[in-house]
Amino acid sequence: MKRCLFLIFLSVLSFAQVNWQYEQIDSVDIYQSYFGAINSLAIDTNGNPGVVYCSTGYRRGFYAYRHDGEWHKERLVAGGVGHSLVYDFNNIAHLSYYIGDTTTTPTTLLCYGTRIDSANWQISVIDTIHYHFPGWDEMKTSLAFDTAGLPAIAYVSHDTIQPQYMKYAHYNGYFWDTSVVEYEGLNNRWTWSPSLKFDKHNKPHIVFTKTEGSGVVLRYYTYDSLNHWTLRWSKPLYGGGTVALDLELDSDQYPHIAYGEGAGLAYSWWDGASWQTDYITSIGWVDVRIRLALDNYDQPHIVFTRDMQMCVLYCYKDSIWHVSWLEPNTVSEPNYDVDIQFCKKSGIMHALYTRYSISNLPLVCHAWGEVVTKITEGKRSRIKDARNGFNIYPNISSGLLNVEWIQKFQGGIELAIYDVCGKRIKSMVERDCLIGNCKKTLNLSDLTRGIYFIVLKQNDKEVSKKFTIIR
Repeated sequence: MKRCLFLIFLSVLSFAQVNWQYEQIDSVDIYQSYFGAINSLAIDTNGNPGVVYCSTGYRRGFYAYRHDGEWHKERLVAGGVGHSLVYDFNNIAHLSYYIGDTTTTPTTLLCYGTRIDSANWQISVIDTIHYHFPGWDEMKTSLAFDTAGLPAIAYVSHDTIQPQYMKYAHYNGYFWDTSVVEYEGLNNRWTWSPSLKFDKHNKPHIVFTKTEGSGVVLRYYTYDSLNHWTLRWSKPLYGGGTVALDLELDSDQYPHIAYGEGAGLAYSWWDGASWQTDYITSIGWVDVRIRLALDNYDQPHIVFTRDMQMCVLYCYKDSIWHVSWLEPNTVSEPNYDVDIQFCKKSGIMHALYTRYSISNLPLVCHAWGEVVTKITEGKRSRIKDARNGFNIYPNISSGLLNVEWIQKFQGGIELAIYDVCGKRIKSMVERDCLIGNCKKTLNLSDLTRGIYFIVLKQNDKEVSKKFTIIR
């Protein structure tokens, strides 16, 4: 039976785990449509942020990127809705979004764009949806790249007969393949914006919410080796749910999901054995935005907005949840989207949001700062993997690392240490291990500070864990 943790660990603070700095990117027209503007944030491999945002309803779209401490703005070909911005391995910007087809009514086009230069984007129509989306904030796309550097998009489709359903498009190097993740055959049921991520095994993961009966459910799917979508988790959202949600995968490739349930902000994660859930704070239902990022220690950071409350909030969890304003003492536009991304290379957290200026003009803003982690050896909890029994602690160490595993066959195992670039640093072999629980303490005091991976090889199968050496 699945277990959920229904405890609320909450502390409202005037400070945050990130030492935030703030800057203005651009100002936007104050006359927005009721459903607000769509903002999306991405970080390139050099740690530079890029953003996409809309102005004048959805009629104008802009792409801006930060280079050498300055923001450079470019006009997109069209506005559209539901933007998702991602950088590829070569730091080229890519977009997915919806736009209405003015030549055919009612029709919406799913588009994919690649930035060629400052004046040109190569735009392709990936799918034609025989329905006109009115620009709702729940009509978002989710763009991600697989491990081979090929793009994929999760999106909501619709036709003139059937209600909304979830689809997935993937470029295979020659053309775009599309598949249906979940088809809805009943009228008066709505499927809302997805979040898509790829794990290191090139498997796509998708979460979304949808109406079911008189309530709302959260769906989590993965794509299996038999080339079809498998429902991994279906969670009824008691008391209703929000359109907004976000998915991230941790260093063990386990899913973490931030979403709204029963007018509250919820956070669920798979710990290797079962689903766990924290309920953090109240947020309401309407005009709620939620975005999630995990830092280098797999700790969650969430930016969100509350129902009709004109401020952007930020929360993070160490042993408890801490909630604060993202930018203190500012008035924010409630109908604009927010985003948060973490740069694992630099350890910098980035956030995108909109607030009012003194002249009451909405400003698109960027916040960034280094994640300050206050974790000591002995206080960091052990993370158990129930499937293979492989565990290390403390995974933030000044030299000594304890390794535990379950020996399934009598014989030898190999432990190998790799740096973040994949270079093998050292290895050791234990030749005569008895079946059962095993433990070994490694002295890694000769390693320089940084992030490493330890790989356990047993009976031609490998499992890995990440750890950090500090001095």
